[in-house]
Amino acid sequence: MIKRQTVLLSICYSISILWAVYLLILKVFDPFNLNDIQMKRYNLQKELIKKANEEGKISIVATEMLSSMEQNIRPTRAEVSDVANAVLDGADAVMLSGETAIGSYPVDVVDMMRKIIEATENNIDYNAISEAHHKDNQKTLTEIIAYNAVDLSNRLKASAIVATTKSGYTAKEVSKYRPACPIIAACPDTQIVKKLTLLWGIFPITVDTYTNTDEMLDKVKVLAVDNLKLKTNDKIVITGSIPLKKIKSTNFIKIDEIK
Repeated sequence: MIKRQTVLLSICYSISILWAVYLLILKVFDPFNLNDIQMKRYNLQKELIKKANEEGKISIVATEMLSSMEQNIRPTRAEVSDVANAVLDGADAVMLSGETAIGSYPVDVVDMMRKIIEATENNIDYNAISEAHHKDNQKTLTEIIAYNAVDLSNRLKASAIVATTKSGYTAKEVSKYRPACPIIAACPDTQIVKKLTLLWGIFPITVDTYTNTDEMLDKVKVLAVDNLKLKTNDKIVITGSIPLKKIKSTNFIKIDEIK
């Protein structure tokens, strides 16, 4: 019995050594070009996010981002980098699946992803993003207004952009240019509000239909103050369409200061 156990231990030990050597060969020599495949996947992800951003489409990265947290309380460095890079690349959302569906630490993994996202967003150069979407690239009136609303908010260090919208298009275009401040989307359509939730930087809020421009401007300012806890002298940028009953496209920007 002892001899049999010794033989089994020797076999297991030999297999462990062979497996370690195999992994070392893969890492050093990469005979199957795994690193190259991984790099191509990463570059493709960056390109897809970039194209989606340019077209104003929603991009969601869901590539088993914190999969090690299904069993462990902390993620690996590579996983933290994956989440951070998705944010830096401009993804609208990052997604968890197995980590929360079958993982041992569903609450911790969500909190960890939140921390990574917030830490990364605090180090984004929003002016550089705005410059990348140079104003000469805009083709429609709504794109031009949205770009300039974001540019103004960044230059003025505004506390919020408020986009009044019925179809969600104005808010979506503002989101495309990635402002440094939050975007409040004031919309009377509940279904549109739900769709806007996924878009980058947008806090959609269902509002009553406004009867005139003055009412709209007054109420959206209150909306911004109540939801973002704005203080006296904070600046906000308001954009949308007027007159309200003959909306064709986004056609105004207003800079306001909280009194």
